[in-house]
Amino acid sequence: MAQAVEGGRSRIKTWYVTLAAIALSIVILVIITSVSGIDPTVIFTIPPIFLLGAISAVALRLLLTGVRFNYILRALSDRKYPFFQSLAVRIGSDFVALTSPAYVGGEVARAAWIVEHGEASGKAMWLPYVEIVFDVYAGYGIAVAAGAYALLEGYVFLGVVVMAVSLGLLTTVTSVVLLSRKGLIRMPSFMARPLRWVVGELRAQALMEKGDAFLKEFCEAADITFTRKNSLRLFVVGIYTLGTVILAAATLWLVSAGLGLHLSLLECAPVVYAAIVLGNLPITLGGSGVVEASVYFFTSQVFGVSSWPMVFAWRILTYHFVLVITGICGFVILHRYSGSNKRAPGPAPGASSDSAAGTIIPIMNAKVNFLDSVFVH
Repeated sequence: MAQAVEGGRSRIKTWYVTLAAIALSIVILVIITSVSGIDPTVIFTIPPIFLLGAISAVALRLLLTGVRFNYILRALSDRKYPFFQSLAVRIGSDFVALTSPAYVGGEVARAAWIVEHGEASGKAMWLPYVEIVFDVYAGYGIAVAAGAYALLEGYVFLGVVVMAVSLGLLTTVTSVVLLSRKGLIRMPSFMARPLRWVVGELRAQALMEKGDAFLKEFCEAADITFTRKNSLRLFVVGIYTLGTVILAAATLWLVSAGLGLHLSLLECAPVVYAAIVLGNLPITLGGSGVVEASVYFFTSQVFGVSSWPMVFAWRILTYHFVLVITGICGFVILHRYSGSNKRAPGPAPGASSDSAAGTIIPIMNAKVNFLDSVFVH
């Protein structure tokens, strides 16, 4: 009974978070149209060849992330994962990220799906983290260059903020990778005391042990990944990531070209990734308001192109259109997965049933059930 009540409360909370994220994004666009005086139908004034090109770039980028995710699974795991299901799970999990502060949560939903296919929980979390590593190095590297260029152009505040946030996350991700490879990531000892206060002595000790087991699996997976044996595989992941970067920049480039604005593809890349960097700050759900302001401020100040219609059309395509696609995938795949009675094939070889999975799986399933609560209940 208590679990049912708690589950109901969780579903209500996720309803509120999701609806708040979508509502906030719509309110921001309404404010933009009201203040700037643009017609909301401006997106339909873009010539069909440019509009369809931008839509295709968005869709292809989503598809490419799914293909990359499947490749990472095949390259770094000995488990079998259905190709089309892995694509849909990867795309659908983005719905969770797009309606959360700092775009978090999608990787946990993917890890839950991986666990259900019998992977050890620590490695299941590491595999989506590989995506994060490549995305951060590619995207945030561009953002550092964007910040440096803004500094050279005399826009000190903009340049410093973009560079500081980018370098901060680059440093964090690099530290996680290096510490993981050395097996130095463990449950912090100071967590033991508050856990004892909350759940009691025995339960706290069990949680600490399971947390350490999970992190040990995570570190072992990291150490195995970055080896000479996997260098070609990691290179292929890098190629996939480069493709997602080009497609992200191409979307803004096609929208701006369709509106008769002069922004090159090379100029659009730093604009997009500077906006993504600032949108990752946990200020608003899905980065709404922050992303739009970042694109407008960067293009107007650094490149001399001031266009709220461009920002409006680009945001519709890269956020609201993406929400529809990811929401459909989330409903079809993640709901079926979380609602099915099919059990996982069991723990990975060498992993005991009392391993970290006992702690992390409920957390992962809670993230996956996010979509269940939004679309069904």
